Amino acid sequence: MSGAEGSDRVGRSGESTGGALSIMRRGLAKSPELRAELERVSEIARELDDPIIAALPDSIVGLVRVFTGDLRSGVELLERSAPQLEQKHDFVGSSFALVALAMGYARLGEFDKGEDAANKAAKLAEKGDVIARLDSMIGMATVHSLRG
Repeated sequence: MSGAEGSDRVGRSGESTGGALSIMRRGLAKSPELRAELERVSEIARELDDPIIAALPDSIVGLVRVFTGDLRSGVELLERSAPQLEQKHDFVGSSFALVALAMGYARLGEFDKGEDAANKAAKLAEKGDVIARLDSMIGMATVHSLRG
């Protein structure tokens, strides 16, 4: 396994992000109800030909993947879904997706992209609530910490 492949799988069990994320990963993987709900949202998006609705399940799955170690596929989903959420004016959701994207980039060693995503999250978070603002600060701190 190359270094890049290994870094894609860091934290697979959720140990670097805590037990809650491990539970989320297991829940997403093992919950037929949750998977069915996400698939139903995707079906509605296809029926309506609405990329903004399609971004919702992609952002959830992308976020879970980034925080549980499947970095590259999570980053790819978030790269597609975060701009769509922003168009929806979901400032809290898009800020959180961008924070996860920033952390994913940083964990992949793509620090400039991570910092750009964290800065964008901070700008969006200003339009959201205090939690979104705190999340964006955590995202930026994480990028800086991983950069060293």
